[in-house]
Amino acid sequence: MSSRDLRDTVLATFLVALFFVGFAMPIWWFFVYAFADGVTTAMHLVFLAGTLVLMVLSGVLALLVSRPRIPTEQRRGAAAVVCATTVTMFLGVLALGTVISMLNEDQGSITADQPNAPFIVLVVACVAVAAGTVNRAARRVRAR
Repeated sequence: MSSRDLRDTVLATFLVALFFVGFAMPIWWFFVYAFADGVTTAMHLVFLAGTLVLMVLSGVLALLVSRPRIPTEQRRGAAAVVCATTVTMFLGVLALGTVISMLNEDQGSITADQPNAPFIVLVVACVAVAAGTVNRAARRVRAR
């Protein structure tokens, strides 16, 4: 991919993911947690599953937006860039939100009254998966 194609693909993906992370994900959070008396593990799993669905929708939409500008032989590299950008945005926000929630447990956040270990594992997993996805995309783009 040329540097211009790479920049345009990352920017388009970033803007699509920003909409989903900044608008759809907080609404999803609201529907999962706002009307509950207590927070359960099942609610966390529903939120994570919904976040995964939003991430996939964001990636597909970003790929459709950036696809017409990318030459056919470079579309695999573009798909890797879209995947890396989308995953990094979503998992970064998920990890950041989890850390903020853990830091505010004394104010009744959603992680209050629950063990910290699963949330720490979630944050580490988010960072590791995002870093691995970016690394794989960088290798794929350089190889082309």
